[in-house]
Amino acid sequence: MLNHHLAGLLGLGSLSWAGHQVHVSLPINQFLNAGVDPKEIPLPHEFILNRDLLAQLYPSFAEGATPFFTLNWSKYADFLTFRGGLDPVTGGLWLTDTAHHHLAIAILFLIAGHMYRTNWGIGHGLKNILEAHEGPFMGQGHKGLYEILTTSWHAQLSLNLAMLGSLTIVVAHHMYAMPPYPYLVTDYGTQLSVLTHHMWIGGFLIVGAAAHAAIFMAFTVLVCIFIMLLELLD
Repeated sequence: MLNHHLAGLLGLGSLSWAGHQVHVSLPINQFLNAGVDPKEIPLPHEFILNRDLLAQLYPSFAEGATPFFTLNWSKYADFLTFRGGLDPVTGGLWLTDTAHHHLAIAILFLIAGHMYRTNWGIGHGLKNILEAHEGPFMGQGHKGLYEILTTSWHAQLSLNLAMLGSLTIVVAHHMYAMPPYPYLVTDYGTQLSVLTHHMWIGGFLIVGAAAHAAIFMAFTVLVCIFIMLLELLD
């Protein structure tokens, strides 16, 4: 499932979002920033089906995929940028930066989706990775961890909840520190609501992680005691 999540969910999902940003969001925002009446802006599907329409805004579209296959990737710098900072007009991240980001992330995830072993003997095995990690303090602390996570739903769920909760709190911070949407930074009510929403969700997820970790540990201890008692009785 790890390969499917990396390549399918995250890789193709990011690639689809990058495609939407490049072919729909960028041209429409370009028209809006130029002061064009929204009623006169072409419909989204027209940008997808008509390459000449996009080429009027971003000249590199006229060359198609030729720069990609000839490794002349700098040609696409008109709509895939690396400016950094915030757009001074909208107060949000540059849309061309976020499109570039999602395209790059998609490529990384698609590659990562082919790294780990499934039914065949190629790729990395998570069990081998965990057990080969021997630190100066823990020794062989990771030994048996793979079996725990694959046999205990509570252990696996607590780990996933902790990671998702932490990520949600990071998102809460980034939504105001690096606003992804235009004009979000000046809409204080929405900004505060988005922060509060993600902080509460993150907090609930981390509480759930602690609860399931406690259930796992209590259950494991009880099972160990029960096995020891059986051995003593035998």
